[in-house]
Amino acid sequence: LILSSLTPEDAGEYSVRASNSSGTDLSTAARLAVNSAVVDESFQTGTWGYVTALALQTDGQILVGGSFTTLGGEARSRLGRLGTGGSVDPTYDPSADRTVRAIAVQPDGSAVVAGEFTTLAGESRDRVARVNPDGSLDPDFNPGANGTIYTLLEQPDGRILVGGEFSSLGGSPRGRIGRLNADGSLDAFNPAFDDTVVCLAVLSNGDILVGGEFDKVNNLNVPRLARLTPDGKVVTAFAPQVDSGFFTSVNVLAVQSDGKILLGGRFRDVAGEDRGNFARLNPDGTLDAGFAPEVNRYIYAMALQADGAVLVGGDFTEVNGVPRERLARLVPNGSLDPAFCPSVSSVVYALALQSDGNLLVGGNFTQLAEADHADLA
Repeated sequence: LILSSLTPEDAGEYSVRASNSSGTDLSTAARLAVNSAVVDESFQTGTWGYVTALALQTDGQILVGGSFTTLGGEARSRLGRLGTGGSVDPTYDPSADRTVRAIAVQPDGSAVVAGEFTTLAGESRDRVARVNPDGSLDPDFNPGANGTIYTLLEQPDGRILVGGEFSSLGGSPRGRIGRLNADGSLDAFNPAFDDTVVCLAVLSNGDILVGGEFDKVNNLNVPRLARLTPDGKVVTAFAPQVDSGFFTSVNVLAVQSDGKILLGGRFRDVAGEDRGNFARLNPDGTLDAGFAPEVNRYIYAMALQADGAVLVGGDFTEVNGVPRERLARLVPNGSLDPAFCPSVSSVVYALALQSDGNLLVGGNFTQLAEADHADLA
């Protein structure tokens, strides 16, 4: 079957049957999807090695982190910068010796970067550093952590939340989470988590959402998702009770404009109700019963669009029983967008929305929408 002269208005899913000239059906119904997502073929900036972090500067330039050793055909060790169209910035090359897993862009264009590395730009930096807008290393920002950092989040006051699997930050004990002042010195914030912190989000009142693989916070039973006050106390009234079974985790969080909280990861239930790796909470932490998409495997990345739709990436192959290979869009009520179906050949780890609405996709793949793109598109 060949469809010709399609327009964007034709995007969607169709049920197709073959029939003869008298109108008698000759086949069972088949599903046909006309995709609204069009790959930008002018953006040909692949990597050698996967992409785990994407961040946008205020001028639209794109910071890319991961395990790669080349970016757009140029030598770049795990951190690089692209122009808005995907060209490699020749002046920005602060090489890291191991994987970069998180990037937080600051208002002045500097970037706090974190991950597994122990050197950056040829200098000793234990898993966290700050890079100036010109790509040089900030010599005064050197707190150091003794284990991998998976997530960073700059608060409105300029302080930086840090989460991972470390037990020391800035030379002092910290239980998988800590907070740095703007100059890199350690803040007094010191809640204790019993296992890895994977993701962070900040609420409008300054409270902090923390997701990961943990069971307890400050010796309180708070599996996989916790809410903290700005000074690090557990908000005990917020108790969604995410699945605490083996190998479960909250990997990504996003707060919607109405205060509702989206969580994605590896879990089968929330608040005792079936939820396949994706759920939405009301602002008070209770489960949003009307939002129940079913994702068959894990979610690692999320991006919110202005119209309330949510983009998710991971290693799933179905959403709501419909084929969706590692990238999908859901409308605000949790229904699958039938017109958005750009299959990805392998895992998606990072998503970022540009100001023009284009979506950046990073991960460990070779194709997106059947076009060749190595780990970044």
